[in-house]
Amino acid sequence: MSNLRIRFFVFMTAVLFVACWNMPVLALPIVSPVGISGTSFSTLAGDLDQTIDQSGLSAGFVSGVDDFDTYIDRNPTHDPSNPTNAWINSGVSPFPGNIDYDLGEVLSVSTFALWGFTTNLTINSFTLFGSLDPSFAVSEDMGSFNASILNPIAAQTFEIATPADAQYIRLQVNSNFDNSVPNVPIVVISEVAFEAVPEPATLLLLSTGLAGLVGFGRRKFLANR
Repeated sequence: MSNLRIRFFVFMTAVLFVACWNMPVLALPIVSPVGISGTSFSTLAGDLDQTIDQSGLSAGFVSGVDDFDTYIDRNPTHDPSNPTNAWINSGVSPFPGNIDYDLGEVLSVSTFALWGFTTNLTINSFTLFGSLDPSFAVSEDMGSFNASILNPIAAQTFEIATPADAQYIRLQVNSNFDNSVPNVPIVVISEVAFEAVPEPATLLLLSTGLAGLVGFGRRKFLANR
């Protein structure tokens, strides 16, 4: 390889390094679902949309922008005094029951944040499923978890062992903390959110673009020799 080519590749490598060095670190933002795509529950009070609109939170966030960990570290709590800030199912159907959230686009979901309630009617056991299809004809099991009764209502976070690429997330409620016989299948949900970023295929476009610039520069350099 000639000295000119060696100098060219050294130069382009330096340019690529500087470009990557000066790029901002990709934060993992907190994301609110854009809507409810389905549910097997009927409603007693409130509305499921109130579990994704930040109503009742002591501090808000900008969905898709604010960093998840930074926001959670501020310890935002939910106000239980106003029932219109949360959702309560009617208890007509037994557990398990499903709530399907629409993220608006395919995202790589790594953590689930839940603001429950202050009584034994908060979620205890639950399972998360991810899907690209709102019907969940094909879905990925994202794990089963157990929440706690917290007062004040702070965020509980649940890390997904293997981040799932999904647009739709199914929250399957398996139980509450009511120990009566028969169990009263009522739950109260105050707010939910996710830690999620665009799927890896989207992120690859950035590195592909940078590599393309290097290749274009090399061809132009050789053509002008």
